[in-house]
Amino acid sequence: MSIYAVKIDDNFPDLSIVREINEEAFPVDERVPFDKLILMAQEEGISLSAVYDGSDFIGFYMVIFNEVNAYLAFIAIRKSQRSKGYGGKLLQFIASQYPDKKIILDIEREDPQATNYDQRLARQKFYLNNGFSLTGFFFDYANVEFEILANKPLYDLDDAVPLLNHMRLLTLKYDIEEFKPEIYSMRNAKKN
Repeated sequence: MSIYAVKIDDNFPDLSIVREINEEAFPVDERVPFDKLILMAQEEGISLSAVYDGSDFIGFYMVIFNEVNAYLAFIAIRKSQRSKGYGGKLLQFIASQYPDKKIILDIEREDPQATNYDQRLARQKFYLNNGFSLTGFFFDYANVEFEILANKPLYDLDDAVPLLNHMRLLTLKYDIEEFKPEIYSMRNAKKN
């Protein structure tokens, strides 16, 4: 298994596969429309890449980065390639592409009342088993609570806020449902 990445732009030959993965991997209310995803990828500080193993298309990912951190905004493995170890390999590959940066990502918060509770637990376990840690920081978006994970210690939100704000500005620019997360820590947990 030797994976490599190829930059995705509007001339990328496998755009139809990226579109297919985007539509099947993300719930409608969390999915960035495909045409806007391609436009966003042209912005400075954003990398949208396809992942291959030889000639096999494995998946894609989007990273928004600055001088210090990289926010893994999207990672999706093609349905036919899942459960083959590619997810963990891809996380290692992404970390190797940003060796001096803290990689930050978010997952739906563990919630026993959620209809996809088992999926949330599996996703959390996957990231914890692949070098990420719970940070104790959360945000709400689209009526869903997300937990922020990082591959290096995240001591305060000063690390994550600039990247999340950058994402918010991009969603405004491309007329995507506005991304205005309410960020908090467990120390300052919201009261229900």
